Amino acid sequence: MFAIYYVESTEAMLANHMLTAEHSILSSMLGVKPMLTFDEGHLVTTGKARTRSQVVEQLIEFASGFDSVEQAVIVQPESAQRSETTRLLINRLADLFPGQPITLCSYSPSLAALIGAQAGGLVILSAEREETHDLYKD
Repeated sequence: MFAIYYVESTEAMLANHMLTAEHSILSSMLGVKPMLTFDEGHLVTTGKARTRSQVVEQLIEFASGFDSVEQAVIVQPESAQRSETTRLLINRLADLFPGQPITLCSYSPSLAALIGAQAGGLVILSAEREETHDLYKD
């Protein structure tokens, strides 16, 4: 399972010491949305986007790195309705993974405490490949 998130506001990241005050202020002034992934159990910043279309592009770039996908899950705040970002992402994922289920789900309060209540993301469950052994080769 692999995940990437985008953050609309850096306040929670600042409160959790994931960003310095300077980076948080600069991010807010420039309208930058940090992109986060998990690395060895810690959320780390892996990129940034300024517009929602750039967010979708980075999420799709992340998803396209998988050869075999069992399921794609779009995560969003519990109270959120489908945003334009979510609609764009659903359409792009359907083109990228035809016939694969795309699920919408709310993220947990504990994740909201880390990245804020105005964030979203994509979780990819990668299908395991079975190793095939040719009994007649060797």
